[in-house]
Amino acid sequence: MRRKLYVGIAAALAATMYLTGQASADHYVGKMVTVINGFSRGGGSDITTRTFVRHWRRHLTGVAGMTVRNIPGRGGVKATNFVYSEAKSDGLTVLMSPWAPVAWVLGAKGIQFDYARMEFIGGGATARISYIRAGAGVATPERIGSAKNLRLAGSHSTGNFDILNGAALQLMGVDYIYIPGYQASPQRLAALQSGQADIDLATTTFYRAQVKPSMIDRQRAMPLWYFPSVRSDGTVDHIPELDKQGISSLVDIYRLAHDGKYPSGPAWDVVKWLQLVLGNLAIAVFAPPGTPADAIAELRTSFDATRNDPAYIKEAAEQGALSFSTVEEGEKIVKSLPHTDPNVILSLRKIIAAADDRKRQ
Repeated sequence: MRRKLYVGIAAALAATMYLTGQASADHYVGKMVTVINGFSRGGGSDITTRTFVRHWRRHLTGVAGMTVRNIPGRGGVKATNFVYSEAKSDGLTVLMSPWAPVAWVLGAKGIQFDYARMEFIGGGATARISYIRAGAGVATPERIGSAKNLRLAGSHSTGNFDILNGAALQLMGVDYIYIPGYQASPQRLAALQSGQADIDLATTTFYRAQVKPSMIDRQRAMPLWYFPSVRSDGTVDHIPELDKQGISSLVDIYRLAHDGKYPSGPAWDVVKWLQLVLGNLAIAVFAPPGTPADAIAELRTSFDATRNDPAYIKEAAEQGALSFSTVEEGEKIVKSLPHTDPNVILSLRKIIAAADDRKRQ
């Protein structure tokens, strides 16, 4: 009787481990994993992804290798469509890229995926910094509202960076011209370097690796502001690391330009929402719908081990390390999208319409 009880308990435990994805770590033994990034090679998200993947493969038990494939287009939408609709649900293809909550919330043309059906593996946040070309005629960030016809480099009107930068400029009362068509950060930087555009936005990774040495340090550009972090309860926080570098928060620049008043209004509501869903989850890792539970468990476990790996932490710190989210935190953000405030959605549409009106003809 006792032996039957032990056998029964063992069987129940084995079944529980399988159902919860905690089976033996052998799903990836001898297999290759392809990690899809939705932006061009050399950009901030590509650098971040490749750095992480180099360390990730050491923590995914038995894997033969991990490679990164870039599928740029529509601010990550093309890559997400591929992982959702075309990649096999065998755990051997995952997406690690900036995600597209704006396009999804707005039901933008070309969306073929549903984030709610994808398997969330992990994610991380990174700060973003707006910067301006030295020849644009702006002496200090708080005086940007007095400049005329500043040229904003962008990708497309529903792009994350485009809307975030556009909302900030509209908040600051800036007269600007919107120039879309630049696929990624390297192309936008080149536009500023050549004098074809005046303003851009970069992740801290790309800012440190490319913008600072080529533009800031040579006094060919200056930082305008960084976008503050926003908690789930709406609290807006400074980023001490960037404060120490002499880069001011958008909130501080706004207050300098508006006699100490705190920012408010539709554009500010959009900035806060974007920082909530993008600032806290700049890069997200998803597997296709239907990926086996044991594969999901191994991916999550190895992802978590990588983000705590001292060797990864040291290398990432030199680039502008991600602040990682737990699975629960990331899934909470993803699941919040269908419940986005209708007023924020309306404001998003107005900002996009304003950007379209400002396009260079």
